[in-house]
Amino acid sequence: MKRSVLILMILALLAGLIPAFALAVGTDGLTVSFRIEGKSENLYYDEELDVAYTDAPTLVDVIASAGSDTDAPDITVDGSGVQERVTAVDGLSENSVGEGFSDRWMIRVNGEAADAELQNTPVETGDEIVLYYGDPELMQYPDMDLSRMLTDGIIRFTSDDAGTNSDGSTYITTNPVVGAIVTWDGMTYKTDASGEIIIDSTGAGVTHSVGIERYYENGLPTVLRFIPDYSLSYGFEDVSPDDWYYDAVIYVSQRSLLTGVTETGYGPAEAMNRAMFVTVIGRLSEAEVDQTRSVGFTDVVSDGWSTGYITWAVENGIVNGYDDGTFGQYQQVTREQIAVMLYRYAQHEGLETGLAGQDLSTFPDWAGVSDYAKTAVSWAVENGIITGTDGKLDSGGVATRAQAAVMLERFVTAYFDEQ
Repeated sequence: MKRSVLILMILALLAGLIPAFALAVGTDGLTVSFRIEGKSENLYYDEELDVAYTDAPTLVDVIASAGSDTDAPDITVDGSGVQERVTAVDGLSENSVGEGFSDRWMIRVNGEAADAELQNTPVETGDEIVLYYGDPELMQYPDMDLSRMLTDGIIRFTSDDAGTNSDGSTYITTNPVVGAIVTWDGMTYKTDASGEIIIDSTGAGVTHSVGIERYYENGLPTVLRFIPDYSLSYGFEDVSPDDWYYDAVIYVSQRSLLTGVTETGYGPAEAMNRAMFVTVIGRLSEAEVDQTRSVGFTDVVSDGWSTGYITWAVENGIVNGYDDGTFGQYQQVTREQIAVMLYRYAQHEGLETGLAGQDLSTFPDWAGVSDYAKTAVSWAVENGIITGTDGKLDSGGVATRAQAAVMLERFVTAYFDEQ
């Protein structure tokens, strides 16, 4: 145990401030994440710490166990008063910044402020404990709003901050975290006046790493930073890892090809429509489109997301309209229609679409494939894009968003990922 911690704790013990069992090292133990942050980018300690205790472990046991770690800094604990608290780490002591600041050492457990007295804050295995230096009046504790991440690639950082009324009472307001530097998957961004950043990639079910920091001119942090490489996973509430289409949904979402129907839902059982799938192909091609431009179908409306891709797909021979001058923008799309669009897109990209002549008559419903789609369906089967449903092609069946994701994953994997 580090000498400064040991001496002050012994004094506290003699003064009756710390129960005797708190200093006794028993056979029981637990493991916590313990991080110590100073000013600016100063990081003193960041380890998984084995904590020894005898009964009812508290932050006192954490500090004591850190004191016995030769790699940890010297932690000074004030045991002379009513409150048991950390007053210094190595050479950084409280009230060292200068006049006008109330800088000191503070502790949070699992993101929540700890009790003023270390011995009154219980800890459990797996707890994340951060001992950090700052001015509580300057500090913000950021939350991430991910509701627009999948649809727009926007993450908003906010903080619930306390204010004081004229009568001395306090109130809480939710404010944007402005001007903070955010590191998202290795890319650096700065939050705007709304506390927002626009990231370059989105994805459901994908693990991302994020860090955030902002400092006052004297080096005091004004944002309680997420630890470096803090990981988070953002998924769809209606897609489970046990679902047969899970990997495909994650695959297409990670590549921003097919995103959710709501902020948190993918809609796997919902029918795919022509506007959706044409948009998917346009995204795959990274086509630059004008969403206000239309090729003149009587039923195509400017919806802000599909019109430009419909125009692009028609002009490049990937999809056609109907003889009556309509396109069927939101009409449900069948499995064979998806096969046709993927086949024509492959030809547009100059990919190999030759047929090996596989006999598809073994499928009992082969005769039901539309004449215009027979070549495309044959190609899709030979390349594993369509594998059948209960032994049948079900070529005229309406494709769900789950089925569309699987077909799209197989197509991209076969023609792009292996190149």
